[in-house]
Amino acid sequence: MHSDYEPDFESFIIFTCPTCKAEEKNTIPVPAAEWDAEADAARLVERESEYICGNCLHTHPLIVRNLNQRITVKLVAAPLVDVKASKAFWSEEADATGTRPWEAPEDKAFNIFHTTHGDAMEVLESPHAEFFEDILSRMTFIQLFAALEAFLTDTLLSRALKSDEILSRLLAGVKDLQAIKVPLSDILADPDIVRHRVSGTIHEMSFHNLVKTDVIYNVAFGFSIFPDEKYKHSLLQFIPIRHDCVHRNGKTEDGKAREEVDYSFVRRVAGAFDIMVRHIESELNGVDYLTDEERTKPPKFAES
Repeated sequence: MHSDYEPDFESFIIFTCPTCKAEEKNTIPVPAAEWDAEADAARLVERESEYICGNCLHTHPLIVRNLNQRITVKLVAAPLVDVKASKAFWSEEADATGTRPWEAPEDKAFNIFHTTHGDAMEVLESPHAEFFEDILSRMTFIQLFAALEAFLTDTLLSRALKSDEILSRLLAGVKDLQAIKVPLSDILADPDIVRHRVSGTIHEMSFHNLVKTDVIYNVAFGFSIFPDEKYKHSLLQFIPIRHDCVHRNGKTEDGKAREEVDYSFVRRVAGAFDIMVRHIESELNGVDYLTDEERTKPPKFAES
């Protein structure tokens, strides 16, 4: 690897070498992020670099871009090759911990939610976001709901499939799972058929229906997904708004625009979802991840 700038920051990249077709996994130096004080926004930093394939030793010229520690990498001679790049990380910090991104354990449901949550909120702070508030606010709102739904699904599945006790409670108490019919021949052919069918059914369920999801979590784990009734009342108000953003392009059934969906609204939703997720993690792990204020101050539906 050759570079004309200090490798203080790095990014972990994965791509298939277009010359030898081998999969490459490695870190590359990336330029440090820059901030435009006058515009009060991150500045896009672009540098040229080179990467030498560890298999065929072919040298690939690169274009490396950094926007607020978000890295993109393009092969100059093969721009259509997909290069996955992690966010920039401080080289000395990685050296101190002795770990690299590819050595980290597989992300858990909370880590995936946390990353998606951060990515979604970063969109609101990106350069020129102020010019696209109508569409970006709706898109970010929908993405936050998708992240929450994925967390609720994956958290339930990861524990149910590992615990016969939780699985039994779900089969006995959730109507969607009670309706599963498994022929005896399938059971004989696949001893894990019950877990496979449960997994498939849960994946097909709508976890953005927070009332139904709350019932399922109470059956499986014995607690509510809502920190308290005030939070429940506030969070349930987001559901019809999500429906209108997903299915009616941000308009109500009578054609009225959902004008409340702006950046301020999305930030409140993001905060509410973050608290809900940390409440669930607290209940599952026996550790309180919420402050007293977070537990007693429900999210506002609109500014007062």
